[in-house]
Amino acid sequence: MSDSTKKFHEFALKSSLFKGRTAWYFCYLKSERIVQVLATLALSAKNSHLNMVIIKARKIPESILYFAAGTLDRSLLLADIFSLISTLRICETEGIIQKENVFVLITEYEAIAERMENEMGLSSFVSSNDFSIPLTLNEKSIAPTVSSSHSPQGQLKGAMKNPDKGHSKGQGSFSGRLLKDQEDRRAKILNFVRDSQGVSIKDIANIVRTCSEKTIQRELSLLIREGEITKVGERRWSIYLPTSSNP
Repeated sequence: MSDSTKKFHEFALKSSLFKGRTAWYFCYLKSERIVQVLATLALSAKNSHLNMVIIKARKIPESILYFAAGTLDRSLLLADIFSLISTLRICETEGIIQKENVFVLITEYEAIAERMENEMGLSSFVSSNDFSIPLTLNEKSIAPTVSSSHSPQGQLKGAMKNPDKGHSKGQGSFSGRLLKDQEDRRAKILNFVRDSQGVSIKDIANIVRTCSEKTIQRELSLLIREGEITKVGERRWSIYLPTSSNP
């Protein structure tokens, strides 16, 4: 991170917009980075169909700023995010964006919505050094495909799996720590499911206390996609079992 960038982050975190609201600043930067990934993809692939996604994605960082300023209601901010999620689902149905990439994008926006809804700020140990991050996603969340790296879908996956390309090594320090935390949390959830031979989300939440039930649900969805566990039942009656215990 350059000194000027670091100084700006320090200024932003002390400003009237984000003082005491570190989580909101994180969401602002993350949503901005997603737009950069989508815009780069659309430009290089000359895919005009992505424009409707980019238009809505561009609105999210701005909405977060106005929400932090107190001029936009929280429900309107969430409405912008949910509208974008709906657009992404439509793009998947129409074949504009590949299913695996839509899943990754929606997971990112769901996390932003959840944090903007529930958190006033991150823990005090988070510093301005943490905010030079690009969008970083867990590669395990992207299922292997045979798409060409020259296709729009292939380029999107490449941009998301290698977000630090062309940036300094220091820029990935915090994102790397986030990825490690996600992997540790997922491993803890998987081990608990295997040891318990049938648990609910609430059971897991009693063991994994560092995140919300919605985050746990996302991790369980990824583990199901990876074939590690299986889900039995619906909604609040759902039970999660290790795949090896299936009949």
